[in-house]
Amino acid sequence: PKEQWWRDFGSDELNDVVDTALTNNFDLRVAVARVAQTRAQAEIVRAAQLPTIDVMGGYKNQGPSQGVGYANSTDTWNSQPVWQAGLMVNYEVDLWGKRGFNSKAAYSQALASQFNREAVALSLVGDVVTTYFQVMSLSERISIGERNLEAIRNIGRGLMRRMERGDATMIDVSQQFILQSNTDAQVTNLKLQRERAFNRLALLIGRTPSTLKLKGISVETAKTPVVAPGLPSDLLCRRPDIRRAEAALEAAQADLYAARANLLPSFGLSAQGGFGSFLLATITAPQSLFYILSANMVQNVFDGGKRKAEVKVASAKNVELLEAYA
Repeated sequence: PKEQWWRDFGSDELNDVVDTALTNNFDLRVAVARVAQTRAQAEIVRAAQLPTIDVMGGYKNQGPSQGVGYANSTDTWNSQPVWQAGLMVNYEVDLWGKRGFNSKAAYSQALASQFNREAVALSLVGDVVTTYFQVMSLSERISIGERNLEAIRNIGRGLMRRMERGDATMIDVSQQFILQSNTDAQVTNLKLQRERAFNRLALLIGRTPSTLKLKGISVETAKTPVVAPGLPSDLLCRRPDIRRAEAALEAAQADLYAARANLLPSFGLSAQGGFGSFLLATITAPQSLFYILSANMVQNVFDGGKRKAEVKVASAKNVELLEAYA
């Protein structure tokens, strides 16, 4: 099937209605916003793999100048200002691939949101086209019903005249009035159905019913697209709902691997360098240059089972999405 399959009906009005729905539908707008969110989230997670560099500057006034408890008496107690300026770098070494798994999960979530947008658009177009032809079909049925009703009324008036002349009975007239009442009720019911279908169409395309105008086409004269038999099995690969489920499963698997890696120790590097001095006038002097290098390895000993519970949550979510994909 063509991507824009609805154009095969040969209706310019239908094409305009579908284009308006793809532009104005609120559910689709929500899906587009979610795509932007997940893409930005993927960028945040990817950026976490890189070191952070910050410019730092500060001033502090410490008393006693040598540190707490170093003043022998109030006579030797004095304060000492310190000025500092420089760069600070922090980097967590990804020994166990946790950040890589996080990036994979975020990227797969972004893909899933993109496929979700495509699934929403696909369902939206199907609903719009179906509802449009419902409105057109009901309009034609109403037109036919009104013509039938007018003919029934004419026959009823003729039976009344015949009954006055004695050529018809009250039973004939009553039966005709019953037929007229039933037909009138059917036409009224069709009008209610058309009103509901029309309002639904307006909702789908993001318009108010009062601003939606349809010229309408005859269902019989509309072109009928030809669906070729023997669709290939790889058509499943084009279905965005299946691709969305697959991407969500990949994200869940990456989350599980990241949760497992979180049980292992983390290794961080940090560096700080710049200028520091007791006097602002000498802060850029060569003797004011300083640097600090540090490396830290942290292994959690006790957290009340939080990290193990996170692994269980990720594992259960993985099973859930696996069943959903199946």
